[in-house]
Amino acid sequence: MRYKGQIKVGTSDAYVSSFFSDIIKRCAARFPDMEIEVHCGYSGQIWERYQSGELDVVLTQGRPPAVSSELLHSEELKWVCAKGSNALKQNPLPLALFTKGCGDRDLILQALQRAKKAYRVSYNSTSYAGIVAALASGFYVSAVLMSTVDEDFQVLTGVDGFPVIGNLDITLAYHDKSKGSLSSAFADISRNYFGTMSPERYGPSDLFVG
Repeated sequence: MRYKGQIKVGTSDAYVSSFFSDIIKRCAARFPDMEIEVHCGYSGQIWERYQSGELDVVLTQGRPPAVSSELLHSEELKWVCAKGSNALKQNPLPLALFTKGCGDRDLILQALQRAKKAYRVSYNSTSYAGIVAALASGFYVSAVLMSTVDEDFQVLTGVDGFPVIGNLDITLAYHDKSKGSLSSAFADISRNYFGTMSPERYGPSDLFVG
């Protein structure tokens, strides 16, 4: 079957920076006539656009209860900073976070509030690249998925005084589930990709643990 046409996919900036390279590579190899248009944004905005019919497929977190979807990947948000950084010892803790509207930001702040750990949001970004740049400077702490960072960062744990944040669930939803549709083809590629992901890829053993 020849898959030809455009498909609009909604996801987050962080996932495009990590997962999408392999997913798109597989799509291009199997379906060379498929035109992929990727739309990035915070999960709330992405799901709203999906529900309004603007997007064909969504692959992100924060699924609304009314949307039918399937869980593809669940991963814990981990505290990180640059290796050798003194930011983790500062009081209040200097944070680099996504701007208001991002679900990750809310989870991070709620975890700190539950633990009664003093903090100040010192840096805000609308892009994942902006968060990585802030972390690399050595002046900030943030929390990310391990599968989206490399060995340049140090994982911070309860031993360092950091609370558990919780997991992010990456879910898949698409409108046209008919056999032979572009959405079904992209969904199959995504399922296969996450199904073959090795836990070691995003485990803390790959990074320096302080």
